[in-house]
Amino acid sequence: MAAAGIAAVVVSLLPAIPVAGFGTADVTFQTTTIQGPPGTSFVYFQAHASSGSTTTVPTHRFAACPVPYYVAWKNIVYRPTSTSYDIVIYRCSNGQPIDNQQRAGELLWSPGQQTLIAGVADQNANGRLVYALNVSLSPAVVKAGQPAQVLAAIADDFVAQADRTLNVAVDPNGWAVTSWTVDFGDGQTATLPGGSKSISANHNYSQPAASVQPRVTAHVAGTARIADFDPATGDIVMLTAPFTVDVTNSTTGAVAQQPVVGYSAPQVRAALVSELSPSAPPALRRGFDTIEVPRGTTVYLYVRPIVDREGQMTLDGVAAGSGQTSILSWIFRSGSRDGPAGQITSAGTSGAPADPIVQQWNTPDAIGPAGPVPYYVTLDYTVRTTYPNGQTRDFSFSGNVPVTVAYSANSG
Repeated sequence: MAAAGIAAVVVSLLPAIPVAGFGTADVTFQTTTIQGPPGTSFVYFQAHASSGSTTTVPTHRFAACPVPYYVAWKNIVYRPTSTSYDIVIYRCSNGQPIDNQQRAGELLWSPGQQTLIAGVADQNANGRLVYALNVSLSPAVVKAGQPAQVLAAIADDFVAQADRTLNVAVDPNGWAVTSWTVDFGDGQTATLPGGSKSISANHNYSQPAASVQPRVTAHVAGTARIADFDPATGDIVMLTAPFTVDVTNSTTGAVAQQPVVGYSAPQVRAALVSELSPSAPPALRRGFDTIEVPRGTTVYLYVRPIVDREGQMTLDGVAAGSGQTSILSWIFRSGSRDGPAGQITSAGTSGAPADPIVQQWNTPDAIGPAGPVPYYVTLDYTVRTTYPNGQTRDFSFSGNVPVTVAYSANSG
């Protein structure tokens, strides 16, 4: 059962309605819906004999019958949610059943009308139909701004006092939820169509709250029936009375403040992969922060920054996972000055990860006071970091990659 709430009800008192052409019932039939504990409402069915009634048609009486026939309900099938009955008409003289179709005007039921949640009761017959509604919030603690669901399901159970004369009955399929009302507990409400005995209502709680109490009301309508028989003839008389009942229940939950999400940048260094042919290396191949190239040979350089530390996602300042960083684009700023004009990449050129920077060094390494001095490829580049929650951030960096020209001492 869900958390406590206030059960709302609609009270309905309706008179008996005799079925024309099949005799006269000496009975009044009423339904009353009353409040139950939270999540339950009750429908009481009551049948009373009118004052000065004629002789009641007997059952299982084979001699001195005041009428030619009597009617009994035969228990056909029992299952947890219902008891199935069929109508059997007996000759009062010998207790033998007759063929319904041999009597003109006999009330015949189709198979869909034979299944009843039924109890057999005396002249003051009564039955109780209990509707139970369960309500829950999923998740029970909601993050503000994140989707949540209010779930509800209703079921019924029929309890009747047993005797043989009157039959208080409710078809298991003879009631339905006509509509649902949902109060989400934050000032927002919704009305959902009926037709189903369970619902799932989506809702976003925008503001934090220490406690919320979603409340659901199922608006139920059904038809109760009394099976009586004419005291003079034994003919079956079916009386019906519609009823309505509202069943309300609630549950409790909380709306937590969304954490403050932070995204720190990765720490990266400019790095290159050198190739002697214009075929891009695998995307995951690690770059080098210093490279060596053959003197006088065209080389193809691919930008692959080295990630020294991945970007971090934080929740309220606490680390909550590392990102994954990859190269997004680059801009070539400077490099070789003695490669063939028109064949090497010119300063200011931009490209994607699969695009090479074409370079060629024909001049040996310069010699400085401390020895050979490398050349430099200067880059601007942008990386993209994907964080554990799927968010992405782009970061721009600049850097130099030292280049050593091989075999410079042997070049003429």
